[in-house]
Amino acid sequence: RESGNLFGLCTGRPLLAINGYCKDIIDFDFYILTSGAIILDKEQHTLYEKLLNHTTMCAIAKEFTQYGDIWVHCHHGLYSLKTRKIVRNHQTLVDCFEDIPHDLLHGVSFECTSEEDAKNTCTYINQKYVDVTAFQNKRFVDIAAKGASKGLCLCYRGVDYGEGGD
Repeated sequence: RESGNLFGLCTGRPLLAINGYCKDIIDFDFYILTSGAIILDKEQHTLYEKLLNHTTMCAIAKEFTQYGDIWVHCHHGLYSLKTRKIVRNHQTLVDCFEDIPHDLLHGVSFECTSEEDAKNTCTYINQKYVDVTAFQNKRFVDIAAKGASKGLCLCYRGVDYGEGGD
């Protein structure tokens, strides 16, 4: 920072999932969250977001329930089914995916059985669902609206700060 550089967080996770670990410990200049679906400024105000269609989110979540925990990333929350075994203090449990608010949906994440399974699942999702992109993160699959990208968001941050962004 003393040299004029910015310090930001770039992750596939939503804000609520990382705030408990980082808030009041690390002072970020910006946040790129949920695989590039949302950018927040230093004060966590929205600068950019690419929303996921609710119908698509429900279809994907229902199709992949065999993997167990499925997390739906929203602007002000992280949702999972009440029947799930892993419950974290920052997630809201719902009876069915249709109970998740229809607005400000940023992404869906779940853990596959292996890295190969995650790779194949991403390929399948990217071929079947034209309005989303699935990203592999080891054994995890992170899904965001088509056009969301952590790399593109970094370019956006550069333009926002007058640094080019190309």
